[in-house]
Parts: sequence; structure tokens; C-alpha cells
Amino acid sequence: MFSFIFLLECIFKIIAQGFVIGKKTYLRSAWNALDFIIVIGGVIEFIMHVSTNGDNEIVQLKSLRMLRVLRPLKGLKTIPTLRKQVTALLESVQ
Repeated sequence: MFSFIFLLECIFKIIAQGFVIGKKTYLRSAWNALDFIIVIGGVIEFIMHVSTNGDNEIVQLKSLRMLRVLRPLKGLKTIPTLRKQVTALLESVQ
């Protein structure tokens, strides 16, 4: 189930930093953009789940459920050395 803590974090950061316009706004950071995509995917999935009353879902949301895999990446912001390693790994793949 969708965690509202992620949504609150996103809202507070947007209020504090601004959304897009400006140099150090929320979506200017790639990590925050990833967080935003994960949060929006979770919100959409939650809304679709509530609208179907939890029964057999009418709309298959497998692509949104794949975003759940990215949720642990949110924790990379708290461990800078791990973030550097993941960034280096992603850059080496290109």
C-alpha cells in the first residue's frame, strides 16, 4: 500500500524549495525527480485501488507497480557513499 510519508515529504520539499522555476528547486535534482515519479506512481496506484474497492482490478497497473522497485533508491539520499557508488554504476552502464 502507498506510503503517505513519501507524499508528505514530497509536498514539504516542493513548498520549501519551489517546484521547477529557479536554480535549486525540487525538480532540478535528478534524485528528487526520481522521488516525484515514484510518489506520483504510488498515488495513481492508490487511487485506482480505492476506486475498484480492492476487488478484481479493472485496469492492470503493472507498469506502476514496477515503480515499487525504485522505492529503495529513495534511501540512497541518506547514505552519500552508497549514492556515489550507484551513480558511478549507472554512468558506467551508458
